[in-house]
Amino acid sequence: MKKTLLLHLKVIGILNILIFSSCTMTTEPETFLIPSDFRGRVNILYNQKCGNEVEFDNGRRVYRIPNDGILFTKFEKPSGLINHKYYLINEDGTQTELTKMDVRNYNEDYTITKNPNEPPRDTLGIFSWGSLGTMTGPGYRDGISFQSFSVSTYDSLNKSYGRKYIDFTNRIQEKISECE
Repeated sequence: MKKTLLLHLKVIGILNILIFSSCTMTTEPETFLIPSDFRGRVNILYNQKCGNEVEFDNGRRVYRIPNDGILFTKFEKPSGLINHKYYLINEDGTQTELTKMDVRNYNEDYTITKNPNEPPRDTLGIFSWGSLGTMTGPGYRDGISFQSFSVSTYDSLNKSYGRKYIDFTNRIQEKISECE
């Protein structure tokens, strides 16, 4: 009786694992190529009729970020578990991979539990990676799907906001108008 019950529990467990793993969605792997001298916020607007053509390299989506950090692409917005790689790219095509950073790894006066392995504050990396959303409002008929992240050091991260951020948002609106 116990052996039969254990066998049934094992079978049910295996079936649950198979069902769960088949329901887990993954998206196509993505590579972001960023100009080597770019610092600041990047926005990628998906499903844009005047966007860059779809590009793949070794099964990975490729996004070539322009100098202003605002990319229109014909790709549909991805959904599912992400696999991102970020590179600075020089004019000669040399790529340098950037690390995905998290502001929670840095210690501030208000930090309750200090991180004994705080990364250097002057290391260039990608912050707020994997942030997807939809812009809505006047002029955005059905909403515009986007992804955003920042190329920055921790020390320079706050400089991406304020007046500079408002100018960036206005530039996105201008580019959307130009696209239509």
